[in-house]
Parts: sequence; structure tokens; C-alpha cells
Amino acid sequence: MLWNKIAQMVTEECGSVVYVADKSNYELLYINEEAKKLFGIMPGDNSYAGKKCYEFLQGKSAPCEFCTNEILNEKTFYNWEFYNDKLKSHFYVKDKLVTVDGRQCRLEIAEYATERVEERRKLEVRLETENTLVECVKTLSESVDVQTAITSLLKNVAAFYEGDRAYLFEINYDTETLSNTYEWVQEGITAEIDRLQELPLTYIEGWIKEFYKKGEFYMSRLEDVGDTRSDKCRILSEQGISSLIAAPIWKDGRAQGFIGVDNPRKNYKNLLLLTSVTYFIRNDLEKRKTFATLEELSYKDSLTGLYNRNKYKQLWNSAEYGTSRSVGVVYMDLNGLKAVNDTLGHQYGDELIRSAARHQKAVFKKDIFRIGGDEFIVVCRDIARAEMEEKVAELRKRMKESDISISIGTSWSDSDMNLPELISYADQRMYHDKQKFYEQNLSIAHMRRNQIALELQEAIKRGEFTIYLQPIMDLMTQQVLGAEALVRRIGKDKTVMRPNRFLPLYEEANVISQIDLLVFEKVCQLISSWHGETRELSRITVNFSRKTLLDGNIAETLTGLCSKYKVGPGHLRIEVTQSANNIETEELANIVEKLHKAGFHILLDDFGCSGANLSLLAAVPFDVVKFDASLVSHIEDGNAAIIIKHAVKMCEDMDKNIRCFAEGIETEKQVKALLEMGCRYGQGYLFARPMPVEEFEYKYTLEKIYRQ
Repeated sequence: MLWNKIAQMVTEECGSVVYVADKSNYELLYINEEAKKLFGIMPGDNSYAGKKCYEFLQGKSAPCEFCTNEILNEKTFYNWEFYNDKLKSHFYVKDKLVTVDGRQCRLEIAEYATERVEERRKLEVRLETENTLVECVKTLSESVDVQTAITSLLKNVAAFYEGDRAYLFEINYDTETLSNTYEWVQEGITAEIDRLQELPLTYIEGWIKEFYKKGEFYMSRLEDVGDTRSDKCRILSEQGISSLIAAPIWKDGRAQGFIGVDNPRKNYKNLLLLTSVTYFIRNDLEKRKTFATLEELSYKDSLTGLYNRNKYKQLWNSAEYGTSRSVGVVYMDLNGLKAVNDTLGHQYGDELIRSAARHQKAVFKKDIFRIGGDEFIVVCRDIARAEMEEKVAELRKRMKESDISISIGTSWSDSDMNLPELISYADQRMYHDKQKFYEQNLSIAHMRRNQIALELQEAIKRGEFTIYLQPIMDLMTQQVLGAEALVRRIGKDKTVMRPNRFLPLYEEANVISQIDLLVFEKVCQLISSWHGETRELSRITVNFSRKTLLDGNIAETLTGLCSKYKVGPGHLRIEVTQSANNIETEELANIVEKLHKAGFHILLDDFGCSGANLSLLAAVPFDVVKFDASLVSHIEDGNAAIIIKHAVKMCEDMDKNIRCFAEGIETEKQVKALLEMGCRYGQGYLFARPMPVEEFEYKYTLEKIYRQ
């Protein structure tokens, strides 16, 4: 009797969960007080007796699939680890068969182990994370090919999380899009990379907010994305994604992309691996991009993105084309590029070259070389003569539609693969094509100028030209002193076109004067309306091209417009643009003198961007000198500051006491530097961009506008 009491006491006081159940029918015969406490039974309550162990202990309706009854014996304990889903707890378990009143029963002693199991699993996951991370870094360092390296890394990441697909997305903020650049998918899962290109950045704006808010995240339900009918939800649903994890790739505090895993089944609450690999991915991508950029710079033309002359020289020394079944050469030369550069400027000429290159890439796709300023060569391998000629015809059509004149020569062979000879022959044929262009050029140019002039007159009638105003500021008081009038063209689709889109064309066609005078008249109308409202600025500046100024009656024309609208010439400032440097100094001085006598103030634009400015300043009586934006942008570098400082002093020392003015001001530091150098007036994006007249009138009311 004493031993029974001791055994019962040990069972009740051991701190473990103990129960006995009949092996044959699973009925509970005994549970100790610790077990009662765990299952919510009051001490002394034996109502559990006779209940099925799998129902009472596990909450199941049938014997447990993991039941150990069939492997137990009466000699030794069977030790195992078990998670009780009903109690949501882990246990270390010892099972053994015992005989009670002639009945074979199961004795189970279970020790609560949740904390120890979770700690052990954390250590296991941490070790697995570290091992996987090491493997990922090893993969990146050992693989020369970036595609292989990143794909292998994604495979390791997907295995760690037991996901269907791992991928990398990169963001292009210039186009506000994101693209899937790398992916790895499990067998049987459809690859999605091809259709996930250049998606609107708005698709993941919620994710980006989460990235900035807490970094990586786990999305357990599709509904977490937002409206399940939205495009982003549709895309996820079509891919069979019900959950995912994602971590951002940061650079300079900005998300450049993210790495993600679809439908993770393991470790999805442990995102340490995902966040860790982003650092190595970013570094590896940047390193590889740097190497690729260096290689590209040595073989790519920076203006067009085509192969350059270095690559062309390599082509001559290469034997790779000797294995081709046929080789074709297309030799091209832009017509009239020098004239374009001389009349419209090198910026316009560069855009012409870029446009020609885009058409060539669209037609020939690859092996295109820019070998000179306006010369291009395309080498076509394994192409039929007819197919090559079709491509040349398509290129001619594209060029013509874009108003690009180009001479083309071709050669082709399927027997003699001497590439230098093929190129030389194509060059000769291109030369003959160019001769035809020069024979027709004079008549073509005349017809084109007439067409442009007619189109301009129609556009003026339709009211497509308007003026924008950019305020001119007193840098010391921050008060608005005047404004510069800038022309804009409103397209048929209501888009606003800046002057560099249309003025060079009108300059070339000798019809730019119509635009200059149109802007001047609109300014006169505006000033007249302001006088009626007792609103006025000190002066409004109007730009004039060289060709307009060369009109012998320009002073009379301008005073006539002022009289028409009852506006005094003193309210207007004539800005002589950089193209006026092409006027003989003496002739320009005479023009300025006539305009002065008529009452206009004269401003010299772009001071500091060419050597001719100094001689002009000495010979021509300008009232104001405007420092070019290129000087202002480098004012903190030292040399530009010295130039501006001495130019201001020089203008002050002249008898004419020329005022100085700066354009292109974008920072407060530039304002401070200009004031220190004695330049008090200026304009720039720091204060305001050019704006419609209505906006200007609303923003700068009478109370905010002061006379000089």
C-alpha cells in the first residue's frame, strides 16, 4: 500500500503530463493532475474516464495517424518529439506498454518543450540561413556570367523558402517602370519574366511604401495587395501567386528594385536571408555594370549607342565573317550635316545623327558602326541579296519620312568574303548616290523653305503661338522687377512645345522674323492691357534673332507696333541673342544705336560663352549684360566666379554703366555668390520657371510688382 501511494505521489508531482489509455479501444483510464490542468479539468474531476484519447487529447474524430501503439513494448520506452495541434505546443514524449488489471495499456509521459524546440529551430534556421547566404555569395563570386550567377543565387533562395519562383525586379525611375530582370522557377512552374517587362511603377506603389516603412515584408493573402480586381492583383492571380515575400534593394536611400519569392512554404517569417542577399546582389550588379560600362565605352559610340571606330577597326582584323554563307555591306553618309551644324547648331545636328541611328537599329538590329561624324556602316551576315535590298529600301523610306537626307551604297557577296573590298565597293556606290543629292539639293532646299514659310503662316493664323513669362528678380530684395517673354507653340494635341523644337527650323528657312515680331506684338498687347488695370512691370524683355535685327527698318517696325498699342518703348528691352555675334560689329553697333534713339533698352545675351562677347561689349552700347547659365552653374568652381567678378567691375567702370544680370540661377548658394560679386539681378528655376501669362498675373499681383 505504501508503494502505491508513493507511485501515485510521484506521478502527480513530477511536473510532466501523464496518461494511461487502453491500447485496444483507446479509452482513457488515467490522467494526472498536470494533464488535468493543461486540458482545463478541475482537480478530482474524473469525467474524462472512458473517453477516447484521440478525442480528448488531440481533438480528433479518429485514431491519430501518428499513433505509436504498434511499435511499443513493455521493456523499453519509445522517445519522440510531438506537436499537439489542439494545445499548440511542443512536447518531448516517452511511450511504453503497461498491463493494468490484465489490460494492455499505453503509458505516455510528456514534457512541455515548446520553448526549447523553438529555440532549437531558431538555431537551425539561423545556421541554414548562414549556410545558404555563404552559398549565395560563393555563387556570385565564382560565376563569370551574371545571368548564371544571379539565377543560381535565386535558386538557392527559392530552396531556402521552398517557393515556386524567385526573381529580381529593377526599377527605372526615368520611365517610371519596373522590369523582371532575373528569375528562377521550380519544375512545373511557368516562367513569367518575358511578360513582366516595363510595368507601370504604380503597380507596386503600395509595396514601395512598405519598403520605406519597414523594409522587407511577407504578404500572406492576395487581398493584402488591394483591390483584387486591379491590374496588379490580376497579374499575381494569373501567375498562381497566393502569398509572397519581398525585400528591397537600396542605393543611396532609394529603392532600386527588389528580390521576391512566390508562395513560400518554409521560413517565410524569417526574412533575414532575403534582406542579406540584397546587399550582395546590389554590389555584384554594380560591379558587373561598371565592367560592362567600361567595355561598352571602348566599343560604343556615346552619341548613338552604335559600335564606334574602335570596334570597326577590330572588325577589319577579324576573320569571323569568313565563316558566313554570305556577307552584305551598307555604307551610309548623312547629307548636309555641316550645313545643319552651321545654321541650326551642333545640338540639332547631334539629334539628327541620333535619329538616323535609331532608324538604322530599327531596320538592321545589329552590327551597325558609326565610323565618322556622319558616316555609318552595317555588316549583314548570312543574308540574301534581296532581303538586304528590302531593308535598305525600308531604311530610305524611314529616313524620308523623318526628313533625313542620306546617301547609301551597298555591296553583297556569297562567294568572295573579302570584307575590306566589300566595304570599299559600298563606299564608292555611296559616293555616286551623294552626287545625285548635290545635283538636286538647290531646288529641294528652295521648295522646302517655301513649304516651311507657308506652314508658319497657317500656324500663326490658327493662333498656335503664345508667350510665357519668366520673372526677373532683384536678388537682394527678392522682388519682381520685370519678365522675359518666351515663345511657345501649342500643338494640336494641346502639348506645349519649347522653342528648340521649332525655332531652328524657322531660322534655317529665313522666316524667324515672323516669330520675333509676333512675340513683340503680343508683349505690346499685354503691356497695354496692364496699363488699363494700373498694373505694370519696369520692362519686359523680348528676344530677337540675327536675321530680324538685320532688317534695315527694324527700329521703325518696332516703334510702329508700340504706337499701335500705345506702349512706350521704355517698357521694352530688346535682347540680342548669341546668333547676333555673326553680325559685323560695326553693323550691330549701328542697329543698337537706332534702337536706342527709338527709346528701347538693349541687352546682350549669353555673355561669357564665347570670346566675341568682349569685343562686342567694347564697341556696342548695351544697357544690360546677361551672364550665360553655363557660367552661373560653375560659379562655385572658382574660375567662373573670377570671370563674373571682373566682368561686373568692368561693366561698372565703363562710361555707359552697364548693368549685370544672371540667368540659370538654381540654388541659394549661387544667389549669395552673385551678390558678393556685385551682380544684383537675375532669373532662374530657383524663383520660377517660364509660365503662361494668366499664371504670371495671378502669382505676381500689383502689390508684389515694383518698379526699378
